[in-house]
Amino acid sequence: MKARALVPGLVAILLTLAPAGFSQEEVGRSAAVRQMNADVLQLHESILAERGLPRDFDRRAAANLLRQRGQDLVELMRQDPGEALKVALSGEVSGTLRRTFPEAAPWVEQSGEWTGEYEAVVMDDFDTQTSQTEVRLKSGAEETMLHFAGDVEQPPQCTQEVTVEGIRLVGEMAVRAVTGTSSALACTTTGPQQTLVILAKFPGYADKFTADYARNVFLGNSGARSLNTYWQEVSGGKTSATGTVVGWLTLDKVYSCTDYVNMRLAALKAADGLVDLTQFTRILILFPNPGSCSFGGISTVGCTSISSSRGTSYASLSQLVADYTTTVDRAVQLSSHEAGHGLGLRHAASRDFGTLPLGALGVTGTISTYGDNFNTMGYWNLGHYSGYQKQALGWWSSGSQIQTVQSNGTYTIAPAELSSAGVQALKVQRGTGNNAWLWLEFRQKTGLFDTALPSQVFSGVLVHYDDGTAGGMTHLLDYSSGSANWNGPALVAGSTWTDPYTNLSINVLSVSSSAATVNVSYGTATCSPLTPTLTVAPSSASVTAGQGATYSVTLKNNDSASCTANSFSLQTVLPAGWTGSVTPASASLAPGQTVTGSLSVTTPSTASTGTYTVGAKAADTTRTQTATAGISVSQPVAKVTSPLSLGLTVNNMAPTTRTKLTFTISATRSGTAQSGVPVTLTIRYPTGSQSTYKLTTGSTGTAALSTFLRTKGTYSIVASASDSGTTVSSPTLFLTVK
Repeated sequence: MKARALVPGLVAILLTLAPAGFSQEEVGRSAAVRQMNADVLQLHESILAERGLPRDFDRRAAANLLRQRGQDLVELMRQDPGEALKVALSGEVSGTLRRTFPEAAPWVEQSGEWTGEYEAVVMDDFDTQTSQTEVRLKSGAEETMLHFAGDVEQPPQCTQEVTVEGIRLVGEMAVRAVTGTSSALACTTTGPQQTLVILAKFPGYADKFTADYARNVFLGNSGARSLNTYWQEVSGGKTSATGTVVGWLTLDKVYSCTDYVNMRLAALKAADGLVDLTQFTRILILFPNPGSCSFGGISTVGCTSISSSRGTSYASLSQLVADYTTTVDRAVQLSSHEAGHGLGLRHAASRDFGTLPLGALGVTGTISTYGDNFNTMGYWNLGHYSGYQKQALGWWSSGSQIQTVQSNGTYTIAPAELSSAGVQALKVQRGTGNNAWLWLEFRQKTGLFDTALPSQVFSGVLVHYDDGTAGGMTHLLDYSSGSANWNGPALVAGSTWTDPYTNLSINVLSVSSSAATVNVSYGTATCSPLTPTLTVAPSSASVTAGQGATYSVTLKNNDSASCTANSFSLQTVLPAGWTGSVTPASASLAPGQTVTGSLSVTTPSTASTGTYTVGAKAADTTRTQTATAGISVSQPVAKVTSPLSLGLTVNNMAPTTRTKLTFTISATRSGTAQSGVPVTLTIRYPTGSQSTYKLTTGSTGTAALSTFLRTKGTYSIVASASDSGTTVSSPTLFLTVK
């Protein structure tokens, strides 16, 4: 039988497709994957129709198609994981393709859940002020790079084990959900941090500085600036860095910064034996710039597992380019930044709203990753970590150093540099009935570190914004009427800021060397309308033309609490000629209220093979929100009617009662191995009695049973299975045991 004339144009497409594939500049990554999806789905139809590969079929060209699609899908995962999930193939289609083309199987996605250790690594390029984060799932020797869809909440840092759901291929994964986490790693952020500094160099490279210099700038406790004295001052004495410096150790070769994982493994291997790695929870590896390193530092966010000759332990790993640490201040700036990541901190960013200090609720503004010039987690300064970060590290606590403000009053803030000085930060709710907060803190020119900050900061309060979108970062706001360089963002004494979008007003009454006094007032509550949240799940589905699919639709009203209930209409978003409906078609929701319904989609019988976009739209009188998912359509294929065939073999046809026998059952259909088939093996003894064994065929279409036959005589053995209500049996095997 020909493969449906052999699916119009398919063979020509396969034969002419060059390895370079489609031009991504012309059609875009998503469009390229969708175009190849149509070809791959047609290929799958042909395989089903032929019950195997079509006869006039170019296997090499098909494998090239799958590889090119896989390469583009991986790139799409990196750029837009949510879109990658929408264009993914179903498990049935991808499973058939992996079995049919094992040579291209790594480039065909798998859907499922995977469990392992969660590791996030931040790479800091201070010269260009850009940052890159790589997230991995570590399971034994296997590592998978994770790319989270935009609406997926990432697991907490220092998580020992996490389960993620999504699609995976060639060591990378688009994550649609995090379904579970286990307990945190044993890396505390308080008390003496046992710190190992490894000075590592490459063959032929000279030492950058002495071990004594490194000991002073990282572990020194002489009242001068060092990582240790930074942590002591910033934590109010709750945390310090103590430990050992080893090196310079010469590694086995020159490592590039892009090969940072193998570089750190080589450095740990070189240090193992000189020190007991299991005794340290903070490890700093310094290395010379090999000439191509754009990063100043690289660090895990929180702790990760480390294997050594003494066993497995957990520590944060920070890698610092030694060229950036040849002066004390730069060494402290870089180490407190990278080791801050090791403690679990993200960056200290700025958030710009143009001529206004702060935009409307729900507005993102412009975020600059290193924009906070008053926090070493920002850009090249010696400032303290923010109050928000100090709380996250357990250095400040609510009710002691942090006071939550939700009502009118006058409040006093002590300088952040002082230890145990009472309230040192105000957490002020932005209006009422929302989850947006302004963190107010006060800096003074005192201590070893904040004395190096620009002077404007000492004349008022610094304000950071937290509205749940920061992703672990802090967002500094600019209250200086739009200073160009962000060196003067404080809300200064004598100034009043009235939020144009809520009922909040903040007045900095006075500033002295010992305190800042702030008045907070809330006027009449105002309604702040916000765009609703709309989601459609699952992210993709597969159907046959003419069939339907059902998705879950969830709508949430994000208006502030002072707003009245709002009415939304819900409609379908479908390709032309398709039919469907959303239930409910309308909903009246109070602020914060959620409704869950369904989106039903029916594909036309005339729909061409390919991947399409479907979704729902929610609208009120002024706003519209749309959410979409993918649906892959294939053409109907006649059901396979060839019968199941069972075979039965044994490893020894002349056994004795001391021979261990292995019976192997094979299940095929039209010569193709069938996995997952329940089979029964029946052994009838010479005495007339019998034993039965229930087995299931594996990925190779076989199942095996090993046993001894202890009674002499002739046995009859047969395998059987049910196939569409009919019992299928193998030829009976007669075996004489002596």
